[in-house]
Parts: sequence; structure tokens; C-alpha cells
Amino acid sequence: MLMAGLFDTLFKLRLKHENDPLEDYTTEIFAHCLSLNKEILYDFLKSHKILEQEFENYSITTQYHLTKINNHDSDSRPDVAIFLDNAVIFFENKVGSAEGQEQLKRYAEHLDQRNIKHRILVYLTRDYEKKERTDLVKDCKHKDSIRFIQLRWYEVAGFFEKHQEQSQIIKEFFIFLKTKNLYMNKIFTEADIQTLNNFSNVTQMMDETMGGIIAEKFENIDGNISQYSARFTQLRNHNRYIDGHSFAGKHWIGFGYWFKYYDEQTSPELFAVIELGPKAPLRNQLVSILKTVLSNEKYQHWRQYSLDDPSSWAGISYGKSLEEFRQGPDHIKAIQNFFLEILDELDAIFKTYIKPLVNEHLKKIGQAL
Repeated sequence: MLMAGLFDTLFKLRLKHENDPLEDYTTEIFAHCLSLNKEILYDFLKSHKILEQEFENYSITTQYHLTKINNHDSDSRPDVAIFLDNAVIFFENKVGSAEGQEQLKRYAEHLDQRNIKHRILVYLTRDYEKKERTDLVKDCKHKDSIRFIQLRWYEVAGFFEKHQEQSQIIKEFFIFLKTKNLYMNKIFTEADIQTLNNFSNVTQMMDETMGGIIAEKFENIDGNISQYSARFTQLRNHNRYIDGHSFAGKHWIGFGYWFKYYDEQTSPELFAVIELGPKAPLRNQLVSILKTVLSNEKYQHWRQYSLDDPSSWAGISYGKSLEEFRQGPDHIKAIQNFFLEILDELDAIFKTYIKPLVNEHLKKIGQAL
């Protein structure tokens, strides 16, 4: 029944099958809402100054495939593509994740090849992320005809709030966006004030679980030193409070707390991760190695994500809900013991499977782990 919160129900069901499906989920419903009728689409484009001209025909598709052009390393796939009589509009949606390798630049260059009056690229994000149009179109032939627009999810939610009476689907989507913190409340509530007052105490507790012998254990894995300030950068940009060390380019290992911003009712997760960057050195070899790790019965409780998608950040991780550590009298000690346990496993995986390959690679540039 729609009134029971259709999208939230479906989202919770889908959570069982994907690590973090919120971006894909919002993309599909967003595109569906815009396609309900021409008036809603026109009003959306006009009110966000994307396109103010009227049109007769339109089509909207998601995950639109673009075959790579000469200077690209891979095919491209804008989240939403809108085709109008005299315009093509590509949307890229990010909810908590970062832009892929030159993702927006590739989309702009595909637009550059379109023989049409209006070429528009829209970057839709939850958080503000500064992008320069000049960087995206610098290799385009028709630089002046490609528009770049940055749009925030709270603005989209505000639009659907005004139109929620036009469609039950739109109404449910607006409710869903509010529950997933994609609608900006402009009033500090009592709960917000309480959160601010408790913030220092909570970070102190997390620091205690990650410091001392736990920090020493993590730094001993690859010999790198953790930067305390980086925890707050990770919290702001990626909703995780972690220590992380990079290796062989953009690959990295880390541990800490992951906050599930898309579901306020779900407890944060304590985890360790080995993550591989797209197009970084040794990516294919490291993917094979991580699959070998998962085939070892000793590490079958680790889970993989996106290992078969070369364009995505991918890796393996192991974690538990914070809720599992709230039963005993000393939560700090219980969490410290768990971090020591998973760091032991991370250490063994890294030194047994990854370090030999990376050292062989780094010898070529005069470095070693």
C-alpha cells in the first residue's frame, strides 16, 4: 500500500542484496517522477534554470550507455539522460560517494559530439562538491555551448515537496528523501542540539577504541602513520570515521566506523576494508588476489563489492553492527577487542597476499613497503 511508505519498504528489501544502493535507487525513482508528464519535467528544468525553453517531445532513460571515444579509457554511463527536441541533458547522481575517474569530463566530451542546440551536464549531489566547468570542457570543440550545472538533493526534494499533491508516487518519493536525510531541514531541532552537545563525547569514545595499541597494530601492517585530522575529513566527505593508508596509487586499507546516512534507524558498522581504486596500478591482479582471499575458508566472513566492475571502487570488507557491542558492561573494551581481531586478519591478508605483489611493482620505482 502506498500510504505505508512504499519506497522505504522497497529500499529496505533491496538493502539485503546490495552494499549501498541509495544512489541507484534515487536515480530510478527521480527519473520516473520526471517522466510522469511533460508539465512536471518542464517545471523542474525551468525552476532549476537547466532549460527554460518549451518542448514537445521528450524521453528519459537511466544508466544510458555511451561507447568510449578515442581519448577515453572506458565507456561512460550517465545516471539519467533526457532527450528533448533541441536539447540533451546528462545527470550524474552522487549520494555520499565521489566522482569517478574523469567521469564528468567524459560526459562533457560526449555532449560535445552531439549535433544539437543545447548540451547540458547536471551534477546532482547530496553534499557540495566544487567543480570547475573549464576543467570539464577544456578538451571540447564546442566549449561555449556546453552548460554545466551543480544541483543539490535538498533542492530536488524541495521541488517535489511543492508537487507532491500531483502524484502519489511523488509524495512517497518526497517522504523517502526526508527519511534518508536528502531534504535539508532549515530549523535546528532539540535532537540536533543534543547531537551537537554530545558530539565531542562521542568522538572521544571512538578515538579511544581506535587509539593506543589498536593504532599501533594498524600502522604496523604497512608502516604508515595515521593522520588524526583525516578522520574528520572522512566523516565530512564519506560518512565514515576511519584511519586509512594508501598503497600502490589509489588503493587503500582502513578500519573504523561507517555511518549509514541513508537509514537513521540502522546502527553504525565497525569494519575493516581493503579497497581498490578504478584504473589504479595492479587493479586486475589485486582483484584476482582478493577473490583468492575470499575462497580461503578462513576469510569467508569477509564480503566483496564491485570486484567485477572495473569502473568502480571495489574491495573486500568485514564488519559488525555497533549494536552487537552494547550488551556488555564495557563497550569500549569490546570494540577494542574486535578491532584487534579484524586488524589481525587485515594484517595477514595484506602481508600474505598483497604485499609481495605491491613490493615487486614498487621496486621498479625504487620503493618498497
